[in-house]
Amino acid sequence: MSESIKNDILKVIKNYRNGVSFVDLTNHVEGFYGDCQYQLADNFYIWLEISEDAIKALDELVSENKITPTFTTPLIYLHDGKMPNMPIAKKLGAYKTPHFMPTVFSYVNQEK
Repeated sequence: MSESIKNDILKVIKNYRNGVSFVDLTNHVEGFYGDCQYQLADNFYIWLEISEDAIKALDELVSENKITPTFTTPLIYLHDGKMPNMPIAKKLGAYKTPHFMPTVFSYVNQEK
C-alpha cells in the first residue's frame, strides 16, 4: 500500500472533519477508485469501485484510531450523486443477497 494514498485520505477527512463519504474520497484522492469491493460480511458492502490500496489505508487509519466510520442515511449518497444499485442494509451482518450500508468517515482528534 502506498503511504501517499493513506496520507491523502487522512488529509481529506481531517479537512472535512465529519461525514466524509466514499464519493468524497473518490473525487478527492488519487488512486482511491478501483475495481474492488469493500465488504464487511457476506453480501454486506460499504462501497464498490475502490482500490485495494484504499481499503488497506482506511483499515489502517481506523485501527490507528485516526478516523472512525459511521453508518449513515442513504441521503448522503443521493446528495453526492452516486449510490450502489442494491438494497440498503438495515443492520450489520451477513445477507443472502447484496446489500449496501451507507458509511461516512470522521476525523478523530488526537489533541485532547
